[in-house]
Amino acid sequence: MAQLSFSGGKTGGRLLVVSNRGACTLRQTPGGLEIIPAVSGLVSAVEPILRREGGIWVAWGGRCGQEPGHLLPLPEGESKYLFAEVVLSSEEIKGFYDGFSNSIMWPLCHGFLEKVQSALPPGQ
Repeated sequence: MAQLSFSGGKTGGRLLVVSNRGACTLRQTPGGLEIIPAVSGLVSAVEPILRREGGIWVAWGGRCGQEPGHLLPLPEGESKYLFAEVVLSSEEIKGFYDGFSNSIMWPLCHGFLEKVQSALPPGQ
């Protein structure tokens, strides 16, 4: 079982945030791992609390692969909380994120019922 440990920033925080997408997107470049801050309503609501109280945010970092995810102190240079990256396979991204999450749940939860796509094959 993976263990999380952290030696900087606010370690007393007991806040655990688990969401589909998180505070950042990660991209592997020839120069190393690039951290791109996310812009969303969830980030706007949750990140100020994590910055103040500390804690861990577990979410998909936008990368596809089989390697284990990263555990990063955020914001860069400040170490206020941890971002625990979940890495998804291409099958998981296609089936869940592009399929169920964005084609069914997002439009349903945001009042765009006409954009909800059926997950069932035609005729079922």
